[in-house]
Amino acid sequence: MNPTESRERLEAFIDSAAPHHTLGLLYGRRRIGKSTLLLSLVEARGGFYWEATRGESAVQLARLGEALGAYLGVGRLSFESWEEAIRQLLRLGAERPLPVVLDEFGYVLESDPTVDSVIAGALGPHGRRANPGRARLILCGSAIAMMAALTTGEAALRGRTGVEVVMQPHDFREAARLLGATDWAL
Repeated sequence: MNPTESRERLEAFIDSAAPHHTLGLLYGRRRIGKSTLLLSLVEARGGFYWEATRGESAVQLARLGEALGAYLGVGRLSFESWEEAIRQLLRLGAERPLPVVLDEFGYVLESDPTVDSVIAGALGPHGRRANPGRARLILCGSAIAMMAALTTGEAALRGRTGVEVVMQPHDFREAARLLGATDWAL
């Protein structure tokens, strides 16, 4: 679906009446506007956005702790594990539905291939009871095959998503309209 349709689906997901934490996936080719779309949604809703980079799990957790601490205005947080980090991220939605975005999720899985099962546990019945709330956790990535595999077959996140969006770029007519093109010959 194009970026406009993708935005509409994600907004409906964030606004859903689900009384518990829910998971969304957004993926597609590089450089088509996924991160820009997510940043605009997060800014509009007061949510949290973090973009992973390649690196060891400890580096990822340190960067995430720094970003989450800055978001909360409490200084750097220290995470010993992904279980602790995911639990803290979900707490952001304790009061209301709130988008919580982990962008470039493939880099997280590259550093620790168990994170998907950690998320599955946090979103499962026991995790929901232990950490109630309405966070809308959105995982985003450009590694299409890897992101699609998160919910197929025996994958830990199978059946856990509230929305799965495969974003496509705008076609040339829509892109031209959005850019205000008036010279159709060009």
